[in-house]
Amino acid sequence: MTEIARLTGEFGHRLTTTEGNDSKLTAAVNAAPALPHHNGRTEGVNTRTKRITR
Repeated sequence: MTEIARLTGEFGHRLTTTEGNDSKLTAAVNAAPALPHHNGRTEGVNTRTKRITR
């Protein structure tokens, strides 16, 4: 659990705008929709599972 808290803190720190990383964050946010990676299969399984449980 301590490891998860540490990783979450590091991730949050990377998303905080500071001098020098604002352009990197902007580039990452703008590039995200254009990347070929997606989690469509995972989301489809989740949706199907929710539908079955209802």
